[in-house]
Amino acid sequence: MITLVFLLLYGNFQPPGVSALHCLQPFVPENGHVIFNEPGPYAPGTIAKYSCALGFERVGAGERTCRRDGQWTGSAPACAIDIVANKPCEQSSGTPSPLSRGVCTITDNESRSWWEVDLLGTYSVHSLSVRLGPQSSSIANIEMELDNGHLEYCVLPTHDYLNTTLSIPCAHQNVAKIRIIGTNRLQLCEMKAFATDAVSYWQCAQGAMEVIGVFDGMCYSASKEEQTDWLGAQRKCLDRGASLPIRMTETSRRGLQSALSAINTRKAFYWIGASSSVSDWRWADGEKIGDGADWPSEEPPIPGASEAVLLARPLDWRWVPASQSAWNAFLCQSKPKFCTSPGVGEATKVVFSSHSYAIGTYCFYACEEGYEMEGERQRQCEENGRWSGNIPTCHKKNCGEPEPWTQGTIRILNGSTLYQSEVEYVCFAGYQLLGDSKRVCQADGTWSGATPGCIEFDCGRPPNVANGMVFVDSTTFESMANYTCNHGYRLIGPDAIFCGEKSVWEPSAPFCYDISSLREIKPEPGSSSATTSESNILLALLAVLLVSLLVMAYSSNVIYATPSIPTRPDSVVYYAASCQPLAQMEVPPHLLSLQQLPNGNIHVTLPIGRPLVRPALPTFAPVSPTPSQILYSFDHEPIYDIPPDGIEIRKEENYYEHMDNPISRSPMTSASGSQQALLPSGSPMPPPPPIRYFPT
Repeated sequence: MITLVFLLLYGNFQPPGVSALHCLQPFVPENGHVIFNEPGPYAPGTIAKYSCALGFERVGAGERTCRRDGQWTGSAPACAIDIVANKPCEQSSGTPSPLSRGVCTITDNESRSWWEVDLLGTYSVHSLSVRLGPQSSSIANIEMELDNGHLEYCVLPTHDYLNTTLSIPCAHQNVAKIRIIGTNRLQLCEMKAFATDAVSYWQCAQGAMEVIGVFDGMCYSASKEEQTDWLGAQRKCLDRGASLPIRMTETSRRGLQSALSAINTRKAFYWIGASSSVSDWRWADGEKIGDGADWPSEEPPIPGASEAVLLARPLDWRWVPASQSAWNAFLCQSKPKFCTSPGVGEATKVVFSSHSYAIGTYCFYACEEGYEMEGERQRQCEENGRWSGNIPTCHKKNCGEPEPWTQGTIRILNGSTLYQSEVEYVCFAGYQLLGDSKRVCQADGTWSGATPGCIEFDCGRPPNVANGMVFVDSTTFESMANYTCNHGYRLIGPDAIFCGEKSVWEPSAPFCYDISSLREIKPEPGSSSATTSESNILLALLAVLLVSLLVMAYSSNVIYATPSIPTRPDSVVYYAASCQPLAQMEVPPHLLSLQQLPNGNIHVTLPIGRPLVRPALPTFAPVSPTPSQILYSFDHEPIYDIPPDGIEIRKEENYYEHMDNPISRSPMTSASGSQQALLPSGSPMPPPPPIRYFPT
């Protein structure tokens, strides 16, 4: 079984010591462009500024910044067109007013009044912009009718939005109609629906004329001040890469009627591409009009000689015949000439067969290294002014989970197995890694290197001990080495050590100490404290208090004991001869507590069942410490202990205790009852140890 441990990185976290990452190409929406304040690759702090093609509005933030983790802040905006403008509208009561003229449309005060717009096609709606008038009730709902008749709904804000332009995110595909429903009276002053797959008037390339709408993929333009006869109008349209409107569908007829009603024009008639023949009415290309006519009456008028068709304002822009020689304004019908920018996905590159984005241009997409594409690699600018297909996306390649590894744990360091992710191998306790501990997901979707292995720890042979032996069966993890001492020696420290996780024997090896070098200080037989001391022999044998020694190199017969000697009669102290080299002493931890002092000594603490009370500090005069007191001070604890009773401190002597032979020492009892070891009278004085002097 494989064990995976995920270590997730959140937000903008950057591990210490890791350099900042560069950002790749950010997402650019269709119909949009982006420029940078720094050349690529985009370092942290680089700003991407978005703009949209002519005729498109930016919906969303205009800037994004490259972060230190290699990601861009926020999300890319959308470049969209208002598809409600100049489209036919209806409402539950009253006459709808064209919102494009800046006037409000209002219904009667009725329950669930509504307003509806026919988009005359299907669009990918991104969001809405709505403003209600002061006489309006609240919006009960906003419905989007799809081309299949299914209804989708927008999520409305909860706050009051009367007399306020409100942006409502409401993204749906294949939207054909939009309906706003009020609780009662509805007064609508602004309504925009932004779509990303619409065609802008700029793409029609009719600069000399006024583009009034794009219906069924065709651009319709009206002459501004020009007027001419029917044949002249046909020539002018042809000169502009267009023709008089022909073969109009019901959608284009409704679109033209709505657009001509909405624009501010003084013209009452416009030529279209229909004329009379000997017996019927035909389009300018010679095809019969048939059911495509839009006469005011059911029966078409009898065609006269040299007549053509006008769109007439007095008839709500329906058809009327007129002589071809009459001078009137005219409409032209054309296809879009260009596409806008096709957009590019994140970590994606795109090249074009023509930088003019003319109809027929191809664009080719490719992903950055380590990414793979989802979608079509090639798109074409089609005759309707839109690019085929959708913007492909590039995703980081996924190396998948590493192959099962039974020798330890695999950590997925950043919570994924995508390109540039890392995994770390950790062996089970007692084993060490053989090979690289980390592997990286490479650009080709495979993990770098090979799966490492684990070998068992080997601590090697345990340390030998002088005057003793060590027994070991194995030197691998958790193996045990047992120590024994030769006859006449005592084991100081643990009798067994173990091979630990760091391939080291733990704890430190013990040592064997000569028993004859240890002498116990006992009271004289029959003394008042002998009984008490003898009753505690068992305790003394179980707990040995080791004291740190100051040994003078030029004296082998003198030792100086630390002043922290217990004064209780049930305590037993052992002294070691100074001739024995003591580098380090260890005792079982459940008996002793050791502390290494700054001066190199070892501070030993032994609990004996009853607390040891330190005598009160005496008052010395003068205040400056005496040489004897100096000997009782420590670097880590500058406290002056009282010298033991019965010792006469002479000014020329700067030591606490001295003896010519530790074996011949005999304990004496002071007046205070404490036991002290004194030198026999007449013994030569040892040289004094170094003394720290304090300024007086």
